[in-house]
Amino acid sequence: AEYMGRSNFLGCCVERMNKISESSAVLAAVEDLSFFNDLSVDVVQEFCRISVQFIEKGANLRLFDSAGQKLGVEAAVVQRGVEGLVHLFTQTAKMNLTPVQFSNVLEDIGISQSLRPILLQCYTENVNLIRKMLANFKSSLPLFKEFQWRLDVELASRTLHAQTTPQFTLQLKTETGLGETHQHVLQSDCATLKYVTAELESALDELKSAHCRRVIKYIK
Repeated sequence: AEYMGRSNFLGCCVERMNKISESSAVLAAVEDLSFFNDLSVDVVQEFCRISVQFIEKGANLRLFDSAGQKLGVEAAVVQRGVEGLVHLFTQTAKMNLTPVQFSNVLEDIGISQSLRPILLQCYTENVNLIRKMLANFKSSLPLFKEFQWRLDVELASRTLHAQTTPQFTLQLKTETGLGETHQHVLQSDCATLKYVTAELESALDELKSAHCRRVIKYIK
């Protein structure tokens, strides 16, 4: 027995994966910036300088090492902070937030009042550069286009005359930034599909949390 059709629920889940991923990244950035409140003004200014250089020229692991030695922290701490700032600056520059809106973002994510002017100055001085870099950037990640599924059920075999073995065939179509469409055919049993669905539902539920809604309003 078999059935071919479109799954609205699964289709919606897959379609919202881009937003879930983006929201998770924003939340991760907030966590990465949480330790800034324990740093001095000079150290935060150095983080800002490295972050702008990161956006303009790309990652430089040796720079993290040298900056860590200069600041007296591990290179991993520098990298975590820089990546958090890069995400903050690029997302807010993408939306072309005003200085007031940017300050509201800093307040919402818990940046101390003494450090907000430093981050705001870095943002206002470099927002045009960041927007120019973003305009030249083409994302290579595929986007959801269409989703179809088919359920096959094996009712009997030569060795087993009475059995029920369901198997899902999934057809996922994605589209690149250049408009090219690709088709992916996957197979899954019920247990795996239920697990994936539960994970997607959990991610969607996370979007309903008060903290997540407060952050997401700045990336819509």
